[in-house]
Amino acid sequence: MKAVFQYSLLQYRHSQALGEVLNVGVLVLFPVQKQVRFLFPERLTRLKSLYRNVPEKTLRAYFKTFLKRAEQLNRQPELFDDYEQNPQTFIHREFLAADASALVFAPVKTSVLYTESLNKITEALYQQYLSLYDPVEEVERHDDQYLKTNYKNKVKRLLQSVTPRRTFQENYVIEPEQAQHTVAPARFDFGWQNHALHLVKTVSFDLQQGQSIQTKAYNNFAEFTLLDEYAQRETIQFDVLVAAPRERSLQEYYERALDVLHRPKSVRIISEEHLEEYAYQTVEALQED
Repeated sequence: MKAVFQYSLLQYRHSQALGEVLNVGVLVLFPVQKQVRFLFPERLTRLKSLYRNVPEKTLRAYFKTFLKRAEQLNRQPELFDDYEQNPQTFIHREFLAADASALVFAPVKTSVLYTESLNKITEALYQQYLSLYDPVEEVERHDDQYLKTNYKNKVKRLLQSVTPRRTFQENYVIEPEQAQHTVAPARFDFGWQNHALHLVKTVSFDLQQGQSIQTKAYNNFAEFTLLDEYAQRETIQFDVLVAAPRERSLQEYYERALDVLHRPKSVRIISEEHLEEYAYQTVEALQED
């Protein structure tokens, strides 16, 4: 028998008379792993645009309560002993009673556990049911800030439904007195730890001129080269998030830029198309003991 997971949509009913419902959360249950995840949108703009006088503070209080309860259940697996007898009863008992309130957990749905990564499953459910709450930003070019924000948002969303044991740090700095041969602070967007300290830097090559791509590549290569000896001694890996230029005519410059950045032993390149996979890797590492 294949392993399964189950989930229930948290629905908001603004008016019982109208009978309209809107998904505002997802409760995901993994009975084999005895784990629970509660997903919810950071912004409720879509909900507020549909209905007047939405009790936003009350909804957020419920979200916070459900998230806290999920974390408690994850630390008390014995509470899952009678789960399989009636999952819906389990949800009503542990999260929200079945009554006529504005919030209600919909009937439980069951799906095959298609991957061992619980984070990937929860992210897929978020995208399917809650991504419409996310603001749509028009970005002409995928610059450094775009990469930084995109990666940060993916990690932050995944961290909503887990309890990290390690720190995800922003604005990490290596001072000159720490690393020989450097004369100025080396600044990184993020830092996280598993077997090595991963320092993350965004280096977008979505530029308009080949010379600009070349110059940016050499400038970063010089910094990483000066830091390479220190990084190997301290078990540091530089994870460089890169974006390609949109103009096909600049592809050759981009490939040369990647070749330059690959040379320091402590550098690993993560291209934009692998950003989501890298975010999963980050969050899974943050959950390790």
